Amino acid sequence: MTKVWADFHCPYCYLGIARLKQAMEELALHDAEISVRSYLLNPDTPPETDILITDYVVNQYDAKREIVRRQNALLERKGRVLGLEMDLEKARFSDMFPAHRLLQHMNTLGKGSAFFERAQRALFYEGQLLSDHETLIALAEEIGVPREETMGVLLSDRYKEEVLSDDREAREKEIDFVPYYEFADGNTMSGERTYEEYLAALRRAKKTL
Repeated sequence: MTKVWADFHCPYCYLGIARLKQAMEELALHDAEISVRSYLLNPDTPPETDILITDYVVNQYDAKREIVRRQNALLERKGRVLGLEMDLEKARFSDMFPAHRLLQHMNTLGKGSAFFERAQRALFYEGQLLSDHETLIALAEEIGVPREETMGVLLSDRYKEEVLSDDREAREKEIDFVPYYEFADGNTMSGERTYEEYLAALRRAKKTL
């Protein structure tokens, strides 16, 4: 199993997990599993937050809008190479804690990776608001989780401690850049990596299986 600490807001996580899956396919690791762990990039985001990510980056980091847009375009090109559609000008910044709680529930069902991938597509291509309960319920239904089950999670504080535990473990590991990978052989790597690096990491891990 490969553990991946990631946050829904992170486009590099979207690209990285796609590369990881392609590398797994190339190496015929058909039984390999990806466990997505919660990392909170913006833990203090108010629940009512809803702004474009581009606007957030411009305001938060005093960045020039044209530079942010060029970076968005570069990420979109990288996504197309991987078969991922992205429209980062529509992506919305919001409170990710509800989505992370739901991710924890999906992990108990063996659907965590599928949910994370679907939710990131909703964020980075469809412009959906991931703090919105109806949005999360609809995304969960798409991967086979009944509406009532998802609603029961979202209307409670279930999995709060699991999210915080994942995030705390990441801080203890001094993870400061996601995605952060921990492979079956104990080796780790983080950040934006080439496809060849994923292949090399998986080949090393495969030898221990």
